[in-house]
Amino acid sequence: MSNEYKDYYEDLYCEFEDRVEALDFLPDGWVKSFVPKLKEELFDIIGSYTENFEIVQAKEKWGELRVYWSWEDKDYSDLEVADMNELYDKIENILEKYATISRKTCAVCGKLATSYTTGWVLPVCEECKEEA
Repeated sequence: MSNEYKDYYEDLYCEFEDRVEALDFLPDGWVKSFVPKLKEELFDIIGSYTENFEIVQAKEKWGELRVYWSWEDKDYSDLEVADMNELYDKIENILEKYATISRKTCAVCGKLATSYTTGWVLPVCEECKEEA
């Protein structure tokens, strides 16, 4: 890999990190457990379209990861539109995969969740359930 490509890749990933910053504000257990892998998978899929992609909001709702994202609103060529339409399903599949993972991951520590809290619904492991 050339130094020029490495620099391009690093710059692209830095921009991607800025555009998915909302993922860093999820429950600590999720951030520790699966957020880095989620970012990696998204970046691998989105690639050069990073500058057009943004996570508008990421949150926990009813014990599950919810992510709202969009493409930048601008005029795209027909080829770009076709590429982005193809990427849409891939992105949604990744987000659904991690929504499923989130329901089984302790929101506090990142271990396997065995139950949910009452009131504010969060998946928790046995140890964290006792503290909640």
